[in-house]
Amino acid sequence: MSTRIKIYLSILPVLLLITCGHDMNTLKPSIRFAAGEDYVNSNVIIAEGNKAMLGVYAVWDGDDLLSRLIINKNGVAVLDRAIGRSNLNFSMEIIKGAEIEENWEFVVMDEGDEQISASLILYRKAGITDFIAPHIGAQQSSLPLFYSVEHNKAYMPADALAKQDSVDILYYYNRFNSTSTLLSPANRIADTIYTGIKGPSSWKVRNTTLFLPVTVLDPGSFDTLSTDWFLKEAFSKNLSVWSSQSVFLEPDKMLFFHLASGEYGLIKVLTLDEGVGGSAGLRIKMQRFD
Repeated sequence: MSTRIKIYLSILPVLLLITCGHDMNTLKPSIRFAAGEDYVNSNVIIAEGNKAMLGVYAVWDGDDLLSRLIINKNGVAVLDRAIGRSNLNFSMEIIKGAEIEENWEFVVMDEGDEQISASLILYRKAGITDFIAPHIGAQQSSLPLFYSVEHNKAYMPADALAKQDSVDILYYYNRFNSTSTLLSPANRIADTIYTGIKGPSSWKVRNTTLFLPVTVLDPGSFDTLSTDWFLKEAFSKNLSVWSSQSVFLEPDKMLFFHLASGEYGLIKVLTLDEGVGGSAGLRIKMQRFD
């Protein structure tokens, strides 16, 4: 289902500004999202088919008129319109499409070639799949070592080589500082921890899984989570602050994760058998898109 759009455009008259002893060229045009309960003005989760009102207000720099408005959805222009005025008050109503993420960027340019932008992301609301993962062995364990979230299966090294495009998570125990860590196959540590087997360093496909500590949920609330609204905290964080490893694991610790496929979820550590031959037991709540 593609996103449907209704546009409301109000361009205010040019304002004549008279100043004394002030260099207008030191000012910059500005842009902000429309405020108010009728508008979406930050990253939000919204169900497919629901309506959302997006709006921006832009003001010139006092010298160069605003010349053009461009709206991009996921990097593709959906609107390119001339302005030619000092102020822009723009609104549009959209209907959330089927995409997991819709990144909306509003770009305003002026006649002096200045460019400003504002952006937000609409995440598609999803149900939750709740499951317990098989124990994942540490680097010298006799248990399966390479875990696929999609298949909820851990693979032995020989099998993982053929399933490398499905592997998302590894468990690593650092014997030098006695810490337990979940790793992405793409993490550089994954190149060095396995001996005598074909680990991720020999794979052609190494999925990048990212982790983020949970700060707003307590372990006791995990069992009651039934929709992906709990992921709001994860959605509010730019992926640049996520990490390809999560250290200092302990029972009841919770982590957000982001898969290479673009899906999000939540991990709760159930059990932890520390040591290079140990294992980690995890429970996972994952987005489900029907």
